[in-house]
Amino acid sequence: MYTEFKDMATLLDFVRNDKQADGINSSTLRRYPIRFVLFDNFVDSYRFTKSMVQENGVKVKYIQDWFDPDYPDVIIRHQELAQKMEMFINSLNGKDMIITPFSELARFYDNNSHKEFDTFINTLKTIETTDVGWEKQQRIYLPIVGLEGKMSAFYNDCQIIIWYMPSNSEDSAYHLIVTPGTLYGVKNLSEKYTVKSNMLDWLDYWKDVDSQNKREIICMSKAIYPNAEYAQPDNAFTYCICDNVYDFLTRGLNLKMSGLEYRPQDEAYWHRLAEEIDLNTNFDIDDMFAGYFSVNTIGNYKTFIKLWFEYDDGFSRWLLTNIMKKSFGENDYMRRVVAKASDFSNRELFSVIALEFPSDSSEMYVRSYCLSEAAKRSVVLPENVQHKLISKLENVAQESGYIFASSLFSPISVKEKELAIIWLGEDKISRDDVKAFYPELYSYMAPSIGTIDASQIWALDYIDHYKKAKIADKYTDVVDADIKKYNANEASFLSWYNCFKTTRSILSSREDIDIFYWIDGLGIDWIPFIAHLVAEREKDHVYLNDVKIAHAFLPTITEINKRDLEKLQDGGAEFVKIGDIDELAHKNTNTYPSNIVAELEMMRKVINEILNLYAGKKIAIVSDHGLSYLPQKQSGLHFVGFDYCHGGRYAVRTSGIATKDDNYHLLDSLEIACALNHKSLGNKISSGLGSHGGCTPEEVLVPILIISSCANSKTWKAIFLQDEISGVDPVVHLNITGVSPLDCINIEYGGRHYNVRNIKGSLFDSEPIDLKAGDFDFTLWVGNIGETKKIQVNTGTEENDLFADFGLL
Repeated sequence: MYTEFKDMATLLDFVRNDKQADGINSSTLRRYPIRFVLFDNFVDSYRFTKSMVQENGVKVKYIQDWFDPDYPDVIIRHQELAQKMEMFINSLNGKDMIITPFSELARFYDNNSHKEFDTFINTLKTIETTDVGWEKQQRIYLPIVGLEGKMSAFYNDCQIIIWYMPSNSEDSAYHLIVTPGTLYGVKNLSEKYTVKSNMLDWLDYWKDVDSQNKREIICMSKAIYPNAEYAQPDNAFTYCICDNVYDFLTRGLNLKMSGLEYRPQDEAYWHRLAEEIDLNTNFDIDDMFAGYFSVNTIGNYKTFIKLWFEYDDGFSRWLLTNIMKKSFGENDYMRRVVAKASDFSNRELFSVIALEFPSDSSEMYVRSYCLSEAAKRSVVLPENVQHKLISKLENVAQESGYIFASSLFSPISVKEKELAIIWLGEDKISRDDVKAFYPELYSYMAPSIGTIDASQIWALDYIDHYKKAKIADKYTDVVDADIKKYNANEASFLSWYNCFKTTRSILSSREDIDIFYWIDGLGIDWIPFIAHLVAEREKDHVYLNDVKIAHAFLPTITEINKRDLEKLQDGGAEFVKIGDIDELAHKNTNTYPSNIVAELEMMRKVINEILNLYAGKKIAIVSDHGLSYLPQKQSGLHFVGFDYCHGGRYAVRTSGIATKDDNYHLLDSLEIACALNHKSLGNKISSGLGSHGGCTPEEVLVPILIISSCANSKTWKAIFLQDEISGVDPVVHLNITGVSPLDCINIEYGGRHYNVRNIKGSLFDSEPIDLKAGDFDFTLWVGNIGETKKIQVNTGTEENDLFADFGLL
């Protein structure tokens, strides 16, 4: 039986009449005591309950009284609740009772697939009164709020008594936000929301209408969450079921997350973001970002990369990349690569950047900047990515040329460095082409310095030739010609060998050296490299003051030369051995070009270690002998009657009488022979190995580098000897005085550097220059000081006037 009421007064009158019913239907009314009283809102429900208590003396029974306090977050199943209610009704001795909050539990019964709600109501409607209840006309009132839609299924059932008072209010519903047991760390929710933690807490809330001053409720009951979907249709609540933190923030709390994309794999970062939110402030994602990163906006890729490395945890980088995607245009290179990264690790981001070749010059600069910054922080690409990158670079070289391909190189991978060495060795690119991404290789291959003595200057050209052969991993015709000239026999060797002094004889009169650093195996090929590293530290008041070239004792091995070097400390200076290129050169695992990469890396570490230890004292870097990587490219001579030492770079006579031979130099004892050329006296040197012990210039000549906290003053003067340069003689002629052995002299023109060598006295010439029409600026560099002069350029080509035959002006 269904009855509808227009107002509360009419309903209450009907309740009183129902209690006193006597007539044709009274037996049915007496038999079934439960009255289902339907309301659209809690205000009407509370008015009804209050009136029944105050005016009719009806008591109230709270459903939560049947809960076990040790298990506050469970839903009593409908069978159990129906049983408890029937037992309770039977125990009342005929008294009337209001049982509440009935609907606040029953609305969560599954009525979709299992029809639990309908079954529950069907069970309750059949509960019959006791004999005492019959006599007292017992009434059990069940206020039901918002479930008129579900209860309408029973309107035509004559066995059930339903009373319904529709509401005239259109704004009486509560908004219920349901979460799976969490508030996700959001702060100060209680300022705006009523928060309920479990089922018992939820039911208790509906006891007191005066405490319900907020229309929005967050319920994190784990019992309600999986059953919230069953509450519809519902006139009393609007629902927001939040399955994850993103739902909670955006749909539940209605916070604007403009630009932040939700992905299930980022759930942990959304949790972390929630913990940053405080509802005491007006949340704005842009303001939150500015406060978190201490910047107003990500203005460009440099700011992004700076923040990327400053904030290296996953959450910060997730937030940063999402805000960046919002700030940068859809076609922006940085946005494009970040979108392709599958996680927020350095390895992943910079792997994507390395493999994402730019489409224009501006993108090229962005990519180069990002990879350079990564390299500064020791980011290394995974080996599989390096192989992919090398394959792409080789394809670009075939399609667009090696010089353009080299512009895509970066300092972030070992394989790129190896490829640069190979291409430079094959003359596919120039030294200038590696400057930006491989400064170590660039400085190592710089023109040799260390002497201005006319009797020694040849050694600089020879070492340049040696370095080119070493980088190319081949024995060149130029080196072969040099050796045949300077080491043709003992006499030619001794003629230049005796033009150099030993390290101790050069430094014996120096009483200003505080510390000697000995690097085993350091040859004069490393002088430009060390000069470059020292120049990088000039801001720390560290300066290279002088460079000298000395010769080692023969054979050029540590055991022979170490004794003389150690005597340098006799004057009271410290003597420290640091670094060992020699050991690296002898490793059997060496292969080209990885051995050169390893050598350059080790030397940078060694020199930087020395400079880091530097404390304002004057120091000298010295060596016991040099090294050569060319004997491995020549066959062995297999001389008999000798024991071979250091791979045959020198040998000790064991039988017979040593005879003169142009392949070796016999020491005064005639017991020891040292190889004059790159052919070892015994077997061939194994591939990849450096060696020493012989008489080649790179084995014999060793550097002396003096470093202090005082810079040298400029002493040189230069005069350009021409006002015009042509393709017939593309050489810059200069008169330079006052240069020192440590001065690296070159001409910069058209973005490239060209070596300058002394011809005679103060006359110097550049190497042939690739002239460009319309480019007139030539800069002479002596060390890090430059002077520029405009010289008229005649490329040797003439432009024809296409209209000359027609007499047109």
